[in-house]
Amino acid sequence: MLGPQEIVILVVAVVLIVKFVNRDKSGAKSARPNVFKILLAIGLLLLVPIALATIFYVKMARERPATNSAQMPGQLDAVLATKGMWASLDEQGFEANVYPSKAAAAKSLARKVRDALDANRLLVAAQTEAANVPPDAEPASIDEAAADGDSIADLPAAELVDQEDPKITQLTAPDSFLLFNQTGEKGVENGFAHLLQREFPISEVQIYYPAQGSTAATGPVKDNTVRVTLLTDDQHIEIEVDGKKARQIQGRMVCKIETSHGAAEVSNNYLDKPWVEDLDVYVSKRPQQKFVAGYSHQFVSSQAEASRLAFADAQMKSRLLRPGFTVMADESLVVDRFAQKLSRPYGDVWREAVLLDVSSARMKPVIAAAQHQATVVQQERFSLAAALVIVFGLTAILCFAFNYFTEGYYRGRVLLSVVTSLGLLLMWWFVGW
Repeated sequence: MLGPQEIVILVVAVVLIVKFVNRDKSGAKSARPNVFKILLAIGLLLLVPIALATIFYVKMARERPATNSAQMPGQLDAVLATKGMWASLDEQGFEANVYPSKAAAAKSLARKVRDALDANRLLVAAQTEAANVPPDAEPASIDEAAADGDSIADLPAAELVDQEDPKITQLTAPDSFLLFNQTGEKGVENGFAHLLQREFPISEVQIYYPAQGSTAATGPVKDNTVRVTLLTDDQHIEIEVDGKKARQIQGRMVCKIETSHGAAEVSNNYLDKPWVEDLDVYVSKRPQQKFVAGYSHQFVSSQAEASRLAFADAQMKSRLLRPGFTVMADESLVVDRFAQKLSRPYGDVWREAVLLDVSSARMKPVIAAAQHQATVVQQERFSLAAALVIVFGLTAILCFAFNYFTEGYYRGRVLLSVVTSLGLLLMWWFVGW
């Protein structure tokens, strides 16, 4: 693509050719022989060395290797984003396929407790006082009462009311929750208890730490009390990160719900990705490295689109501004990813986070590649400008020469043939070289 300097060269050259190569309508020669010979000699003496020097320089520049690491800065001036931006979904009603930590998985489980209690009828209250019979008693029917010899019309209205089916009510909330954390990770119960209290504002939520040998976590549950136990089923697997083996923790967070009427379980899957939610803590434990986390920042319909947005965000945060060129991160800097599918009744959406290692050692080859690319582009632009100067310089000289020898009567044909020939030469220069 032509730049401003190439366009200026092109316009000036065309104007000069049109201006000075005129048809001689008087029949005289368009230029004096001695003056033309002097100008032709000067033009050739100037243009031929320039053309040869340009060709030699361009060929040497293209064969030159990329800049070595001696020119790399000791301290990279990347715009590092060290604050995590993974939005919480605690109050948005999404159901995720996986969570980036045990704490996040536990928080989501707190919203499922009410549904589990209702679905399994774990908060069944005593029969209403009007029934006045045990909850498991069979209700007396009107037909049985009439079998004693009384007709339905003869039965008092009060007795008819007493013969209705016992009314079993569902409590909206228990008196208290007893929370036990058996995950082996401190702090998980705090976020869970906070959201559970939000779900049941009139209930008392107690975090219980039973003494050794206590049966509080396994014994019978009192009426109007819910015992909640958090457990994990961890799996330690080996993954490959940056060509090295690393340990990945994944598993399932289980919430066991028990009342005097029964028990139920709800669970969430998780992957241990501590950098997703709190990049500051992750970076502070690795002072020798520099990290950038990119986030998709919006819900999209596909995982591929979420991955693209997250990587683009990381690139913008880690770009380096250098004189004459800009360094953008590439896939070689990616050390970890976390993709999450979120489900709601109207459909599924995706979001993703990506972690880049932008330490000096990792960035050196990326900077070298960007600098080499910038050098190649600059050389190509110089080659184009030099080629235009040479082509139009030779065009002017040839046009003056032919115009002199033909006395200006074949100006149009001369211009057409010379420009066509040199245009083909220019195409060979850039395409065939």
